[in-house]
Amino acid sequence: MAKSNEFYLKQFKSGVWYDLNKYPLHQEDFLKLIGYSRDWIDPDFNPDGTRECFINGDLGWTSARYVDYQDCYIEDCETSPTHFMIIPSTNNL
Repeated sequence: MAKSNEFYLKQFKSGVWYDLNKYPLHQEDFLKLIGYSRDWIDPDFNPDGTRECFINGDLGWTSARYVDYQDCYIEDCETSPTHFMIIPSTNNL
């Protein structure tokens, strides 16, 4: 059974980047998070190299990247984040 982001907020500090080599996540840990990869840096459309992403079963990591000439976002299952940050809770909003 998938764990909620609330579970992960107890394990990881919100607002802190974690290296996926040191803190690996598994497909059973279905959760959306903020991912980072140098491969995702684009000076015009993604200068900080971050994306909202999640582990998608056997497909691995899924995120969306912007395609300029189509003016839309498309699914990207080919690249993976190297670091992650847990999305903060919205329970107190």
